[in-house]
Amino acid sequence: MELWHVGDLNGGVILRPQVGYDHYLDSSDETEEKKEGSMMPGGRNILYTFPSGSSFSYPDFIEQLVMTGWDMDLSRLERPWWSLELDPSATIATVDGEKDLRILQSRFPCPANPCWAPRRHLDWPAIAAEFDAFWLTYAGFLWGYEPENWRDGCELCFFSGEVVIIFNAALITKIEPLN
Repeated sequence: MELWHVGDLNGGVILRPQVGYDHYLDSSDETEEKKEGSMMPGGRNILYTFPSGSSFSYPDFIEQLVMTGWDMDLSRLERPWWSLELDPSATIATVDGEKDLRILQSRFPCPANPCWAPRRHLDWPAIAAEFDAFWLTYAGFLWGYEPENWRDGCELCFFSGEVVIIFNAALITKIEPLN
């Protein structure tokens, strides 16, 4: 699977991801809030990528926001772009819609849910221990982005498009700069 990444990527050197609970908090801080779960995986060196042929991914999301009047910094897309190849033997937790999300929620429930959100969050460290990557497909993203799905335990609306999050960097077989 060919993936693209936008960002510095340590000059092409992949660091071992340390998957934590909260995408928005500093992963070195083990607060009670952090242990309550999160909508997206967090921690140091988390590698967010997207399939090279994706119909809608992070760059599309940023450009769409700008076109609709949001004040977004397009320089985010001017950072280095990388092509990565993921080994075909990688185990990938794929979410292509509601059924896949519900299976993950039942297999990997977060130890505690935040009181501020009715969603059933995922235990990202447990998912990372069993899978090499997480893939939210374009179809899964579209389902999760529908407002009627936000209330019913869906956290997919917080992603910015189709995404592949790599938990096991050892299965990256190729890294090449694209620009």
